[in-house]
Amino acid sequence: RKPLKFRQITERSRAKTIETRNINYSVSLIINAGLCTLRELEEYYSYNDFLNLLECLAVKNYNEYMINKENSRR
Repeated sequence: RKPLKFRQITERSRAKTIETRNINYSVSLIINAGLCTLRELEEYYSYNDFLNLLECLAVKNYNEYMINKENSRR
């Protein structure tokens, strides 16, 4: 197994994020969002279901980002 990879958020920041290295990034997004488990993805959901879950998550995250951005202007 590959070790986790740490990345600095920005050059000025000391804060770091971690990337998955042993599981597909898109799969990890779905699992980390709590939309399903890895077992459910492997055994129950189709590839089209996976893409629909990914789309739903992208829309949710984008909308939350835009709402937070708008609220921070006030």
